[in-house]
Amino acid sequence: MQEINIVKPLYDNEDLFVPNYNQNIFMVMPTAFKILGVKVSDRKTLFDNKDCKWVLEENDCLEADHVVNVMVDSLGTQQLELADRFFKIYEKLNGVVLSSIFPTITSAALPSIHFGLPPERHGVMGHKVLFPQLGTVVDTLKMASVNAPSYDMLYRSGIDVKILLLEEGIYNILDENNVVHAELLPWNIAGTGLSHLLGTEKNSIGYSELIDSFSLAKRLLEKYEDRKILINIYVGSLDSMSHTYGPFSVEYKYAMDYLEVTLLNFIKSLNENIAKKTVLTLFSDHGQDAIELGKKIIVNEAEIVEVSKFLRFPPGRSGRVLHFYVKEDCSQNLIEWLNEKVGEKGVALTFDEVQSKLLPETKNSGAIRSRVGDVLLILKEGAEMKTEKEVEENGTPIIEKTFLGSHGSLTFNEITVPYLASNINRLKNLI
Repeated sequence: MQEINIVKPLYDNEDLFVPNYNQNIFMVMPTAFKILGVKVSDRKTLFDNKDCKWVLEENDCLEADHVVNVMVDSLGTQQLELADRFFKIYEKLNGVVLSSIFPTITSAALPSIHFGLPPERHGVMGHKVLFPQLGTVVDTLKMASVNAPSYDMLYRSGIDVKILLLEEGIYNILDENNVVHAELLPWNIAGTGLSHLLGTEKNSIGYSELIDSFSLAKRLLEKYEDRKILINIYVGSLDSMSHTYGPFSVEYKYAMDYLEVTLLNFIKSLNENIAKKTVLTLFSDHGQDAIELGKKIIVNEAEIVEVSKFLRFPPGRSGRVLHFYVKEDCSQNLIEWLNEKVGEKGVALTFDEVQSKLLPETKNSGAIRSRVGDVLLILKEGAEMKTEKEVEENGTPIIEKTFLGSHGSLTFNEITVPYLASNINRLKNLI
């Protein structure tokens, strides 16, 4: 694996890091377009980075007819080392490290990947964030208000959710260039939720599990052997295992092994004519951090009432980042409250600090501030903030379910992800 450290500390002696916009996940899709010979004039590609360009050229990634992107949710650079054969292949093919975005949450990262833009450009600033034009905090994965969280509630209510976007996507260029485009996702999310923002509903194909996804990809490559085609496969199983059991758990390793076997079998199954004109990429949207019980921060009912007096709207949440929408002249009061409550387990930043350090391509500060918040709490390694339920059962307070892994913040494994790109014939020779 590439040894250079591509991200710099947010502050000296901190375990939080700043996204690198010269080697970032939002460059992956425009890179795939360029591999297919499709020009996107206003997007950065990994060919613009000399180290990445060298790897792409060495791995025969130029002028392909087919690109298969395997997007693995929650695969940090440190987690990749749990893979067996594929990690060795990754090293042999000079796999590179990419930076994720801020916050390191799927709801913001997937639009960044699909649009070829950082969050402050496309406008999806987190998981549960405020959209003032709708007057509510929106769960962007479900495309629903947090007050009515049923999947697609906004969409089914007749709202054109694309009004939430600040810039347009790039997939229409594929149509203009007669390139076939397929999005392979688990059947329960295909064409729903975030897909309405990405504009990929008509290209979405549901699959039942991993074997099915790669079988569908093979059939598509065979069907369109004489056409150019872009296939995106979203893999969510590692994210589920990482949240539930921890990012370095036995269960996560089992999921990694299953992905590895299924992917390598897919590579081996392709005939030479298809393999030699197909590039496969594997990358992630973000990694995960293990949650330490000793670093859990519980906010009780009285504290919720106390802090609410500073807020215009209920807080938003992007995993281990909290978004606060603050009343005028109350930001410093809130920051003091957070510093006292959280201590060394996190850092509270004003919007101006967040914009200058973490959102450098902001064009519309007012729109981004209204969504990302006036004050953000970024939790450090192992820390998590939860609220205490008011209801008690058998005399014991009920706490919201705590996962053993989470993300959204800026620890090294959350913000650095692996990226491999190679002609499939070259891969076949290594397995």
